[in-house]
Amino acid sequence: MADPKYSERGKAGQRGGLWITFINFFLFLAKFFASILTRSLSVRADAINNLSDAGTGLITYFGFRLSSKPADKEHPFGHARGESIASLVMAVLVLILGFEVGKSSVLSIWAGKKTVISPVALWVLGGSIAVKLGLFVFCRRMGKRLSSTLLHAAAIDSLSDVAASSAIFVAGIFSPMVNLPLDGIMGLVVAGFILFTGFSLIRNTASNLLGEAPKTELYNKILEIVSAYDGVLDAHDLVIHSYGSNRKFATLHIEVAADHPLWQSHEMADKIERDMRERLNIEMVIHLDPVQTDDEEVIALRERIQEMLAMLDPAISMHDFWAVKQTSGTKLLFDV
Repeated sequence: MADPKYSERGKAGQRGGLWITFINFFLFLAKFFASILTRSLSVRADAINNLSDAGTGLITYFGFRLSSKPADKEHPFGHARGESIASLVMAVLVLILGFEVGKSSVLSIWAGKKTVISPVALWVLGGSIAVKLGLFVFCRRMGKRLSSTLLHAAAIDSLSDVAASSAIFVAGIFSPMVNLPLDGIMGLVVAGFILFTGFSLIRNTASNLLGEAPKTELYNKILEIVSAYDGVLDAHDLVIHSYGSNRKFATLHIEVAADHPLWQSHEMADKIERDMRERLNIEMVIHLDPVQTDDEEVIALRERIQEMLAMLDPAISMHDFWAVKQTSGTKLLFDV
């Protein structure tokens, strides 16, 4: 059964993807007709970039549809990584577009073509810059609210479009004043922005797919919440697995007093797991480690071992200490 919160998140992301598609397709049409009127390569390159952005909007839409599907037999941890896969597809398409625009621009510069951008095209570019700034803010805010790599990628793409269109706008103003193929040069600048966006998306997406380390703030927050429970003597071996945006699983060992009733310790572990799910949206499994707390001799031995380990290396920590008294002596068991 699908998580209602995750289903709502998926629907919101799909709506965002459709908005990205419609807005970019409108900008493509406006710039494409402006490029026909002015025969400007840089404006046409910017138009094609917007068409690719409309395609990335569709990728965003279908990426959210896939990632919001509930877990099944083949995918017991859900489909949340579908967002990262969609982001990777988006990045590859952006790179292909960047190379094509760059190739056309180099050929234009080599031929020495000089194009003067008309006032109509400049108005279209100015309006496009304003719309893209608004789309950047929209994607950035929604990306933060939904913790979405896809919408974060769309925000970066929109911001790079603002820079690219601004470069063409400046070229359109100064083109009549200089004897240079500014149109081709600015087309090359646009290609540079597109390629930079593509490589940035690949770097961020690859990190998510390969399994990046959790943020220190999240790690410390989990330990802070767990340590606040009465009965938790220590917590260690915290492992966090991310299966996509806002979809995390974790395991944790907590030390409890060995003489404490097992059913009470188990009940406490269940409460912590529910707390993690409700407060941090993390599915957690807790392992109980009983430790001796009522034997003065064992406590003294534990402190002695801790001092010896600190002398070897202050970074070494010890947990799961247990002393087994035998006729031949005391056997010490612990992990570091």
